[in-house]
Amino acid sequence: WTTTHNAVVYLVGIAENQAEIRQVTDVARNVKGVEKVVSYIILRDDPRRLPDPAG
Repeated sequence: WTTTHNAVVYLVGIAENQAEIRQVTDVARNVKGVEKVVSYIILRDDPRRLPDPAG
């Protein structure tokens, strides 16, 4: 998901790869009025993610 506060965009989610993260942050940076982008996006295979209960 994405939210903004005082011209700061916060990105939260899961990406397949670094290219996907770059693409999303680049789009956010180029939105008129955005002064800062804070990304909390992690990669799908990041060990900090909880294990999938389905296996």
